[in-house]
This record gives sequence, C-alpha cells and structure tokens, in this order.
Amino acid sequence: MKKLDKSIVISGMPVVGKTTLANKLATKYDLKHIGGGDILKQLADEKGFSMKELDWWDKNEAKKFIELRNNDYSLDKLVDEKLVNILSNEIVVITSYTIPWLYNDCISIYLSGSSLNRAKRLVERDNIILEEALKIIERRDLDNQSLYKKIYNFDFVNDLAVFDFIFNTDKISKLDLHNIVFNIIDSTR
Repeated sequence: MKKLDKSIVISGMPVVGKTTLANKLATKYDLKHIGGGDILKQLADEKGFSMKELDWWDKNEAKKFIELRNNDYSLDKLVDEKLVNILSNEIVVITSYTIPWLYNDCISIYLSGSSLNRAKRLVERDNIILEEALKIIERRDLDNQSLYKKIYNFDFVNDLAVFDFIFNTDKISKLDLHNIVFNIIDSTR
C-alpha cells in the first residue's frame, strides 16, 4: 500500500467527532495523531493550570485558561506554529480548529453538526444532563468563534472555503462518514 504524501487535518465544531475520525485515520494509515487541543492543554499545564479533571475543557479551570487566552493570543499562536512545523516535516493526522486557514498543503476536512446532536454526544461522553450539555456547546461555539475572529480574522463557522471536504455529521452515520473519508483518502494516493 502506497503511503500518503499529504497530512490530513480535521477541523470543525466542538464535540462533532473530530478526534474519533482522526484516530480512525491514524490507525488505518499508520500515522501519528496530534491534537491541537492537547498541545494547548500542555501549555496550560506549564502555566500552572490543573489538568486533573476529566473533560478539562468544560470545567472551571479551563474557563480561567480561556480568559487568559482571550487576553494573550501568544498561546494559541504558539500551538499553531508547532502544528505548522510538524506539518512541514511529517505526514500526520491533526485535529485543529485553526490550521486549515493557516496551512494549505494538506487534505482538510471540516465536520459540522447541530447543537442538539453535539450536546447528545456530550451527554453520552461525559454523563451529564442534556440542558448542561447544550449550555456547554453554546459557550464553546461562541468562545471559539470569537477567539479565532480576534486572532486571525476568520469566521470559524462560516468561512469554510479553505476546506477540501465538509461533512454534516447530523446527516451521516459515524461508520459511513469514516468509510467515505477512507475512500476519499485512498483516491488521493
């Protein structure tokens, strides 16, 4: 089997299935999966934020870190610089909110989905009630849109011309999505 000659970058709304798809792609194509959020969490840890809670991004400690990020864009820019450097030197699978707007020599995939379906995923994943999950989704959507508009001046939800492929995960099963993406990737080799 011929190796991939381009990295795959998956972006999209919070709790839409980016990491699940990235893990499947990394396994199928024997690639390393790097999460932009994981690098950002490492930076938060280095800044003294407690990373002990499961699903850290939805907890109070993360809210404090987000406030810091809103006042200091250097953390997000550092993550993006690290990811671009990796993409320049390796063939990998990356999940990132921003990289498709900053680096175009990759296969870029955007996943979208309704607030309700993403909240249902959060309920399942985190064992919380739907009303709490909907609030978390709404906050994360607004935080992301606002932050990336301020840092890079792009609309994270509506400025999607940079993507090679866009999928609405409300309209397709997880298995079908994975198989379609596998077929797309296979056809590029």
